[in-house]
This record gives sequence, C-alpha cells and structure tokens, in this order.
Amino acid sequence: MLNIWWDTLEAHTEGFRGSPQYKRWRELLHHYYDPFPVVEHLNLFPDAPPQPLSQPLSRPQRMIDRCLGGTARTRMRSVLVCLALLLGAFSAQAAAPFEFALVGDYPYFPRDDAGFPHLLEDLRDAPSLSWIVHVGDLHNPRATDCTEALYKGRLGLFTSLGPPFILTPGDNDWSDCDAESPEGTVFLARVRRIFFPNA
Repeated sequence: MLNIWWDTLEAHTEGFRGSPQYKRWRELLHHYYDPFPVVEHLNLFPDAPPQPLSQPLSRPQRMIDRCLGGTARTRMRSVLVCLALLLGAFSAQAAAPFEFALVGDYPYFPRDDAGFPHLLEDLRDAPSLSWIVHVGDLHNPRATDCTEALYKGRLGLFTSLGPPFILTPGDNDWSDCDAESPEGTVFLARVRRIFFPNA
C-alpha cells in the first residue's frame, strides 16, 4: 500500500499524471502490477467549504491516495494503516480532549462470558466516548465456533452501545477459523461482509 498526501485532488489527477515524472513512473513500475492497483482518493473533511486550488489544504485535509493491491492479507494491513491515519488526523484536529474505548481479545475464554455483560454496561455508562475500537479476536476459535451468528451477535452488542464501533480483525476472527483453506480468505470474506458491508 502506498499513501500519498496531495495538496489538492488536481495536484494528482492533472499535475502529476500530466508530468514527465509520471511517464517515467509508469515506465518503471506499471509492468510489475499484478493485479493493477486500485487508486482511491479520500477527503478527511468532505463537508469543509471548498478552497481555491491556489490555497493548499492543511495536512489533515489533504487527499490520501490508497493504492491497494496484492493478497487479502496485505489489503487487511492497508485497512489498519488507513485507520491509523484517520485516527491521527482527527485527533490532531480535535478542538478539545476526547475519549474512546479500546477493547481486545475479549471475550476470549468461556469464563469471560460472565464478565462481558459488565464490560458492555461500563461502556454504556460512559456517554462521552467518541468511538469504540476492538483490536481483534472477538472470540477464541478453540472455545467457540466461527459462526456468522456469533459475529453478528458481537457486532449487535457493540453497536447497541451508541458510539461508532470499529473492528480491526485479529487472527482468531478469520485466519485461525480458516486453517484448512489454502488462501485463508473464506472467513475473511465473512468478516468483511458483516463488519464492513459498505467497503
């Protein structure tokens, strides 16, 4: 994955792509692409009033180019890097301190089933949370089955709390469930469909 901050969208689509440097870039790299990368532009503040092209955007407002290619595993790493960029940009722009919850590897063991409702209650009683991030391993595949019902249940519990919920899938959420698959992508596709339906 290649992330590039552009001052404006046109700086990439017209300036760079119309330059001799781009022609050299294409000669050197394009024959290596398999598959050809997907290029996306992301404006971190789409509702901000437009600025003239002669006035560069501040760094967090610049466009991010996300060139995604390669295997499913490298694309998942791309998602994590983009998430880190977004969190860093928004925190830098925050006018006041903010709070978020970070959860990981939980609930993992059967004994955690008793404490999980208390965690949810604590999160529900924290109304100032800007978002909730789960850094992966929503369960332990050696203790609970990797079922669609389990994933949907976990998602429903976290989203019912109110703040936006973000999952960065862990190995127990997909690759450990898919140990017999040579590509290891069947359960990754399920995680994407349930947790990232609009991606």
